[in-house]
Amino acid sequence: MEWCSQPDSNELVRLKAQLQKAEKLQSKVILFCHFPIFPKDNHNLWNDKELKTLLEKYFCVKAYINGYNHKGNYAEKGGIHYMTKKGMVENVEPTFSIMEFTEDGINVKGFGTEKSREIRFL
Repeated sequence: MEWCSQPDSNELVRLKAQLQKAEKLQSKVILFCHFPIFPKDNHNLWNDKELKTLLEKYFCVKAYINGYNHKGNYAEKGGIHYMTKKGMVENVEPTFSIMEFTEDGINVKGFGTEKSREIRFL
């Protein structure tokens, strides 16, 4: 897939430092990226396994939210919620969501073909 990408080693080092800091502060981290990393899909970042392995080392990581795969997707693994938002470009009706971030989770109100869901953090 020539259109996908990956964060380089310098970006991963910076991310690791930020996650270590967040862990010490007992913060909750939600990452946003254009490309998915889980579940496995041909639209994923090239180094999806490396990034997913890094995120799974930190209890502070609660969610990874992305777009790009217009059909959408969702999975939870190891306390991390991986949510791919659907793209409006491939839907007949307007498709989007409004997310409310709370201390213990994310309330997703879906419109069109986007599913509503309540995500709770461990």
